[in-house]
Amino acid sequence: MTGCQTSSSSLFVLFGFPSNSSPDSPNVHHQLFVPRADPLETMWSVAPPTLDESRATFDSDSIEYTDSLEKVIQDAVERAKGDDGARLIVHTLPNTLEFPPLPESIGAFFEQKVDRERTYLLDALHIARLTKDEYEIDLIREANRISSGAHEVLMRELGRFAQKRKAQAEASGSRARTGKEGLTQWEVESEGDAEALFVATCRRAG
Repeated sequence: MTGCQTSSSSLFVLFGFPSNSSPDSPNVHHQLFVPRADPLETMWSVAPPTLDESRATFDSDSIEYTDSLEKVIQDAVERAKGDDGARLIVHTLPNTLEFPPLPESIGAFFEQKVDRERTYLLDALHIARLTKDEYEIDLIREANRISSGAHEVLMRELGRFAQKRKAQAEASGSRARTGKEGLTQWEVESEGDAEALFVATCRRAG
């Protein structure tokens, strides 16, 4: 939903219908939360992106560190509770091992302050992922064009190398790679070679 794949990140989406809006134009505000760099973790792994890096990379209305998530949720709940007749429902993912659990403090706050629903969010995410707008369809078509072209390049090169290997085998057998071969001398001899050529062709085409 935001393009962020950083571990321990969270996304909070506030969805409502203010009194001056129609059912067809709800207010939607989403906030992405990324973890702070922990020196004990960054000794062994890549540090998570900073706020500036995240804001330049990910698609979200606002981006903060995860240690502010609890306060943001509490403030949103209290504001919603203050509206006359407002009923606040918090949709979360199911409590299964497939998804990371909510922090205990946030879970306890939800149980006390709001109606918590675990049934619909996962299905809604699946539907949103499967439903494509025109922009997404254009991207898929472009990806298909590029990958189809890369398959054609790969098949042509396989045919060319097959004939070359046959001639070499009849002459003097296979030769070891030196690492100094030019692009026209590269041979597709394994699945790894085929993958490298396919990926390079796709990247070159954008």
